[in-house]
Amino acid sequence: CGAPVSSIDWESTLAMPPCVRRFERTIPVHVLEREADLTRTQREGLGKIETLTLLGVAQETTTSIPATPATDRRIDAVLFVRASLGNTRALESTATVVHACFPHPSVLILENARGDVCLSAALTSRRKRATGFAVNAMEADSDIGSWRRTEQGKAFLSSLAFETLDQRSLAHLTQDIMARIRLARVARLVGFYPDPGLCRTPDVVAVIERLLECQGRQDRLRARWKAHGTTQRERLRLRIPLSEAIDQTKAAVDELTRRCGR
Repeated sequence: CGAPVSSIDWESTLAMPPCVRRFERTIPVHVLEREADLTRTQREGLGKIETLTLLGVAQETTTSIPATPATDRRIDAVLFVRASLGNTRALESTATVVHACFPHPSVLILENARGDVCLSAALTSRRKRATGFAVNAMEADSDIGSWRRTEQGKAFLSSLAFETLDQRSLAHLTQDIMARIRLARVARLVGFYPDPGLCRTPDVVAVIERLLECQGRQDRLRARWKAHGTTQRERLRLRIPLSEAIDQTKAAVDELTRRCGR
């Protein structure tokens, strides 16, 4: 059976060309559990999924997008997958588990019955060993972001059309999607969705990384400040680093806004 009806027209959003093999095929969750050699906690994470659907596969042989030449990695395909999760809101943690199940880079759409939508993309290592190919743990180079019904959210979705992505190699394709997901997180901070084309230069990438790092530090400090067990003395010690993190975040927002011409 197919996946539940989505509030978003993903076929039009992704705009995958005919050279991308289309499937709309259900992936049995128990097959992933068996083949990925998951821990008990990871199996529990997969248990939140009601339906997992393979939407399409971009391969070197059908798209003419080159595989990544590397001795320790075989990136010759990118999977496009959709997951329906019922009422749970554990979208991000579930995404991490699902990505780790695939030996290829994957782009994952997660939706729940509440209308929440999460998009993620990850490069997954597949290394050759004496016994053949075996799947290693997912690498840290993954990005997860939530979609919101805002002008920035609409701009983010419009940026995902296949023809607009970096097609120098399948690895570049995946990394470009990851970068656009990262920009969706940035958009919530700067108030607009930056042009992905302007955000490919090293100097702008550095500003984006600094902004996300500063915001992350600010979030962690705020969480410590608000924690039930934090004493008044500890809150006093947190005032200066929290104020510095706020100022650094604002400076990064201002610089990115200036560089992107807004």
